[in-house]
Amino acid sequence: MCLSKLVCIHRCEVADNTVLFRFFPDSLDGLELNAGSSVQISFSDKADTRYYTIVTIHPDQSFDIIVRDSLRNEFSSRLVSQVKTGDVLTLNSYSDGNNLRRIIDSSNVTIVTGGIGITLALSIVSLVMTKRPNELQTIVDIMICERRRTLIPMQEYLIALTQKYPWFNVHFFISGEHEKDNDFFSFRRLVHTDLQKEKCSDTFVLCGSPSFVNDVRDMMSSLPNNIQVHAEAFSSARDRIANGDVDTENSGIFKLIELTSARSLEGTKSRTILENLISNKIDINSKCHMGVCGSCISKLVDGSVSSEDDFCLTSEQKKNGFFLPCISHACSEKISIEIL
Repeated sequence: MCLSKLVCIHRCEVADNTVLFRFFPDSLDGLELNAGSSVQISFSDKADTRYYTIVTIHPDQSFDIIVRDSLRNEFSSRLVSQVKTGDVLTLNSYSDGNNLRRIIDSSNVTIVTGGIGITLALSIVSLVMTKRPNELQTIVDIMICERRRTLIPMQEYLIALTQKYPWFNVHFFISGEHEKDNDFFSFRRLVHTDLQKEKCSDTFVLCGSPSFVNDVRDMMSSLPNNIQVHAEAFSSARDRIANGDVDTENSGIFKLIELTSARSLEGTKSRTILENLISNKIDINSKCHMGVCGSCISKLVDGSVSSEDDFCLTSEQKKNGFFLPCISHACSEKISIEIL
């Protein structure tokens, strides 16, 4: 479904193999895009689609996304190498990004990010900047981890924000270079004691690869238990297979029974449950495909699944069998679910 055509009105390289695109929707009817919204974009041939996080919304309703050509995602590679100013793409679906509001309502937020996970950090900063003067100001500390300085997008912008806003601070941890530390850069890996300095935060946001998120979680083990932790791990099915998170020996077959529609199908374990449902034309609400919006929430009735971290479900919901098909894979040979 095409919600709007997207005209590329600006592009610029913001880091190695990383491009900022600004798109203008040709139709704004019914669209409620915000910083933090995830947008599903496709080319006119609709051969493939991809979700990206909006980092900034401009007054004319154009928006920015940041895309890294990691050489592992064909869609992102095509976007970076082919899309120029004036080209037209398609907006197929989106999430409104309102789920991030509970983060910016915190009094003190620490964001720890690695790789392209910085897009979520930038969107949170954009949302904080839209808060009204009478609203509680959120203190934001961002800790950005990368191998090289040239891989970090928007460095000058982030440093400039520290000089403009007293509530904002950023620090870069560069593990693959050796230079003298300064106010903004530490040329080493992030360690446990760095997180200890952030113990006054009431909310932590972790975003990056699954291994990065897990490593930071381990370092946080001695922090107070009342800290809220929101985690988003960016990975593809190919990455999960390479890391051994998916049973590749039997990745081709599992039986999925969808009780709401009384449908039964054969699925592929290397694909998410949502991808299997959509490819078999089973109706299910879905927007972000990243565990952010919660629109695809379903209930596991029988069998077992593995799920990545999400922004939506409470521990009680997970205990009662609720899960998000967009970030879940089948573990057992047969699963039964109810789409809510």
